[in-house]
Amino acid sequence: MTEEEKASVDIRDKQLMKPKVLIIAPFRSNAKKIVDEMIRLLTPPSGKLEVAYRKRFLKEFGHDLQAEKEFQQKKRPDEFKRIFGGNSDDHFRMGLSYTPKQLKLYTPFYASDVIIASPLGLKRVIGDDSEDKRKEYDFLSSIEIVVVEHADYILMQNISHLLHIFKNLNLMPKKAHDCDFGRVKLWSAEGHSKYYRQTIFLSHTPNLNFDAIMTKLCFNYRGYAECRLQEVSSLLALKNVALPIPQIFRKVEGGSMGEVLQNRYKIFMKIMNEISKAKIKNVLVYIPNTLHFYVLRDKLTESKIEHVCLTEETSTGRSKTAKKMFESGERPVLVFTERRHFFHRVTQRKVSRVIFFEPPTFPHYYSEVSNFIIDPSFSDVTVLCSKFDRLQLEGILGRNEAKSLLRNEKEIVCFMNEK
Repeated sequence: MTEEEKASVDIRDKQLMKPKVLIIAPFRSNAKKIVDEMIRLLTPPSGKLEVAYRKRFLKEFGHDLQAEKEFQQKKRPDEFKRIFGGNSDDHFRMGLSYTPKQLKLYTPFYASDVIIASPLGLKRVIGDDSEDKRKEYDFLSSIEIVVVEHADYILMQNISHLLHIFKNLNLMPKKAHDCDFGRVKLWSAEGHSKYYRQTIFLSHTPNLNFDAIMTKLCFNYRGYAECRLQEVSSLLALKNVALPIPQIFRKVEGGSMGEVLQNRYKIFMKIMNEISKAKIKNVLVYIPNTLHFYVLRDKLTESKIEHVCLTEETSTGRSKTAKKMFESGERPVLVFTERRHFFHRVTQRKVSRVIFFEPPTFPHYYSEVSNFIIDPSFSDVTVLCSKFDRLQLEGILGRNEAKSLLRNEKEIVCFMNEK
């Protein structure tokens, strides 16, 4: 091709900004595994791949071997050790660029091919909506692939950070940043990048929040697909409750999520008032949503129902005091958040009754918490559920049983495992 022919050809093979892939992960240990896998995949048959700033990467994303050995010896479930093994810091971000012979870490975002970050780490760069003039989101304008790794763990951090990132994806940049507009694809220049972006959520359990993000904040013109593992009956949470205790599912009616929530509050307080009048002790209340926890804590205080609370932020000293008061019967009710269970995974003793304000986000938490009960005499598990909890119920009961429960006209449905 002559120089005149090259000049006459309209070559449009680029987007507005260089970064094309965004990988969101909850912890540094997850990011380290991702980078290690990228290094493995990019290493040519000759085995020679230069990785720039690798020592710095190992220092910031690695972990102390002795501390890790001690952590793995703790009496915790294997899943807990897998989640929090390694570096569990949740504030990080890093750009990567690569050529056939080199992978460069810690590159500036505008010179990066791939960005790996936690929701908190990336939100700190973007800025808040209240500071619109100072917001920095241009580097996200040409993202073609978004991968949310361990999305269910991110629910236990702060999903508002993840929502903030998605709201700032594929917006038109405020500055040119040395962009060669002559080679920019027309659909990109016209602001249609969001219709070509691929978004991948990887999670151990389905969740309505992921469905909402996919339908409201993802715009790929080809739609979306969901892949789920085949159901294994023996792994259902209901069947992993060790003792033959009544498992009561109490349905909450309502036309909208707001109406269901208000009715759920009413039913819950009715149950708690009955428990208080009967002077029943050793009642553990499990609350998945932290915002609901604060509302219920205030309602219990206003109703003068004696209780203690445990959250993921409760100090070790206060935790010991609260558990001692509960186990001795001084406080008959222990209010327990899901994030507390996720981040600590400590078995609670002296539990005779469990009340789930909602089905847990992770179905296997249902059996884990129910198994706090060690004496089946005068014990039971109660779950407040609605049609909006279908996904969680499927993980506890199975798809067919969950569908049958929600269609059942009875307000209360009871299950009990055989010995």
